[in-house]
Amino acid sequence: MKRIADSCPFYRRKWAEAGVDLATCGLADLPFTTKDELRRSQDAHPPLGEMQGAPLSEIVRIQGTGGTTGIPMRIGMTREDLVALDAIGARVVACAGARPGLVIAECMNYSLYVGGVTDHMGFEAAGCAVLPYGVGASERLITLLQAMRTPWALYSTPGYALRLAQVARDAGVEPRSLGMERGFFSGEAGMGVPGFRERIEETWGCVARDIYGLAETGYLAAECEQASGLHLLTGDDVVVEVIDPATGAVLQPIDGAIGELVYTTPNRRASPLVRYRSHDLAEVLGVPCACGRDGLRFRLLGRSDDMFIVRGVNVFPLAIQDVLLTLRPAVSGEFRVLLEHAPPIDYDPLLQVEADGIDADAIAAAIRSRLGFSPRIELLPPEALPRQALKTRRLFRLYEGDRP
Repeated sequence: MKRIADSCPFYRRKWAEAGVDLATCGLADLPFTTKDELRRSQDAHPPLGEMQGAPLSEIVRIQGTGGTTGIPMRIGMTREDLVALDAIGARVVACAGARPGLVIAECMNYSLYVGGVTDHMGFEAAGCAVLPYGVGASERLITLLQAMRTPWALYSTPGYALRLAQVARDAGVEPRSLGMERGFFSGEAGMGVPGFRERIEETWGCVARDIYGLAETGYLAAECEQASGLHLLTGDDVVVEVIDPATGAVLQPIDGAIGELVYTTPNRRASPLVRYRSHDLAEVLGVPCACGRDGLRFRLLGRSDDMFIVRGVNVFPLAIQDVLLTLRPAVSGEFRVLLEHAPPIDYDPLLQVEADGIDADAIAAAIRSRLGFSPRIELLPPEALPRQALKTRRLFRLYEGDRP
């Protein structure tokens, strides 16, 4: 922390204003860092803000966050930072089943964002042969995979796996005939939803595993062959805390604890993070995993900033998706939530749901039974909602001018 304070005016000033003494304080005594703070610093002190801890002459890569609005926040990396990222990446994808000799069709966005180049390098560090395809032109990818005629794995968002399968079928190609062995998925919720993983595995005849990380940190965790939660695999390069999102109090990471994940990157030089609030809510899984890994294991529940409260009931879009997938095939699982008025939400929120062969009352009853709130359901025909190669947004706050 002293090194970070010496090199980053942002943290030096922040900690001085908080009155903490680095010689005697613990990590939990330091104030949290938020994305909004970092954005403001970068706006005032471009290109990387006052949290920049290394001169530009030592920074060899600048990538950005995948935010849905505004200018992306920039993340700098020195060569030493990248060595650490690649090591974590190799550990994470190997946990998920990547191995030398496996061809990876990398279908994340290579334009600026960490999910492209940085994740690509993690697969290479694990010994995989990476096909850096990116997003778009899915029809051409199907043709290329047919021509290669070799076992391969897909790295993409979960939603894109189903989109690519539909593109294959539209071209008269059965997805299973293409030889996908594994699917590695990241960038959006889905793999933790019962039924979604099975749908991908049934469609492609593959093994599907979840990989988790942030644009600000890179890879963090992955499922193993047991598919029983995400294993944190960062070693000492990323320190993780679990906090109460309402009070900020640090929680003991014991079996069943539920809280927000907070990250510190003590060894990173270019753009260090100290107690960075991810807004990702997780449940700690304390029972040792059969794979033998003994570090922190957790299950993602959703995002604290995506949660909305309906008449006292906490609701996450991921939980809504969970319910909808139990209604397949009458419901595709694609939906969006439209909040028309500012909290308190003492009204029935509007859910637009793709469905065919089921009425709105049945969908509303299933959600009310499982989640404890009553939505208004607007039925949409199949394929009415956009499919995205990147993150699929589910929640729109219309009262803030947020439009689909």
